[in-house]
Amino acid sequence: MALVAESHPSEIIADLRRQLEDLRAKYAAVRAHQSTQAGSNGRKLTPEQVAEIRDLAERGETQADIGAEFGINAATVSRIVRHIYHP
Repeated sequence: MALVAESHPSEIIADLRRQLEDLRAKYAAVRAHQSTQAGSNGRKLTPEQVAEIRDLAERGETQADIGAEFGINAATVSRIVRHIYHP
């Protein structure tokens, strides 16, 4: 709905609430799809991949780039580099 100057504020608020609920439902559907794609525990990395991630980080690659290469989140890369994951 385009916001029209003649619209009553309560109508605008109701419309925005509907839009928000639609977006939340779409987001939930996307997240559910992603979780079924990755499995219940996410992607498993081999010890060789973990070593490569640490090596790339040590050589100055960004965590975002490393994460994109391995299909994992940059925060996961950070935890691997700091030995929180895969000690």
